Amino acid sequence: METLCEKLRKSNPRKYQQEETILDITEVICELLTATGKTRENLAKHLGKSKKYVNRFLDGRTKMGVRKLSDVFMFFGCKMTIGCASFTYTSESPVV
Repeated sequence: METLCEKLRKSNPRKYQQEETILDITEVICELLTATGKTRENLAKHLGKSKKYVNRFLDGRTKMGVRKLSDVFMFFGCKMTIGCASFTYTSESPVV
């Protein structure tokens, strides 16, 4: 029996990949918040935005451009890097 994710991946691979990318980014940011002991409020102040903006972004309700994402990673003392993986989704391909 197919899961909901498998059905979406097959029926609308573009939308599936978009959502997967958003989830990957927000997971990394949440992990960095936890690992560094920094708060969403600290991040919001760094970005010159409200805590509500940061919450909405991390909940997937607000878009954040590449420049703003770069600022987010700078807040953590990190550099954002981009990788590429296979579109086939037949296996978990490593990032190239």
